[in-house]
Amino acid sequence: GDGNKVSVIKIDALGNKVDQFNFPSPDPFCIYKTASDLQLLPNNHFIVSSTIYGPCPAYYPPDDSCRGRTWIFEADETGAIVWQYLSPALGRVVTAPKLTLTKDGGIVFSGQEKFIINSNSYIAFNERQYIGKLNNNHELAWEYTNPYIGAAYFSRSVELADGSILVCGRIARWINPDSLRYAAVITKFSANGDSLGTQFYYR
Repeated sequence: GDGNKVSVIKIDALGNKVDQFNFPSPDPFCIYKTASDLQLLPNNHFIVSSTIYGPCPAYYPPDDSCRGRTWIFEADETGAIVWQYLSPALGRVVTAPKLTLTKDGGIVFSGQEKFIINSNSYIAFNERQYIGKLNNNHELAWEYTNPYIGAAYFSRSVELADGSILVCGRIARWINPDSLRYAAVITKFSANGDSLGTQFYYR
């Protein structure tokens, strides 16, 4: 991400810069961009995931206009966008959405959801793990938000042989008001997005 655009740089086998593509945000309200993953396709196209959000004031007065959106798009070898998905503006930020391309032509994206909590003097965020899938028509097929609140620092998914999805990550989870513990978290989903269970592994 770079200011008001997402930039993708193409380099050759020797590391020399060949080309650079700049993609302006499709939502002019969201002014900060964070590119987080890129997947190459056999036809030399590429798929990029990005978080776009803002403006979000950090201090009083709280501002309900703060919103974040997940932006996923495919571009061809010339940098022309073939299709794009832009999540609804729900006043939340899904950061670092990592991509997994599935055998049925879909795309699983997983990351950290930050949702806004207004107080009398500042805006705070609660954080939790968020997973979604686009179908082969690039529409949202299903989404899941882990009910366990904790700072989800990393999330990555993999498709298993039966089409189910395994998502792993790391969170900081409050066990009680005085105890914060870090844990690896693994959640399994059916191909249709049904949660098949979550397991925590504490260190």
